[in-house]
Amino acid sequence: MSGIYIRFILQVYYLDNLVCDVEVPVGTPRCKFFNAKIIKDITKLDRQFIDAGFVIFGHLNVSK
Repeated sequence: MSGIYIRFILQVYYLDNLVCDVEVPVGTPRCKFFNAKIIKDITKLDRQFIDAGFVIFGHLNVSK
């Protein structure tokens, strides 16, 4: 597998396990349901702005 594909799978796995109010349809394969709007909505909730306009991610909790 290429590095880009592995990174994509890890990013979807991370997004899929965040606790948030964004509604993601249930089914397989999971990556099929992560369209640009869902990714953008989850990303907005997961980021936090700090001093000087820097953005950090990891604001949302990960499901257990």
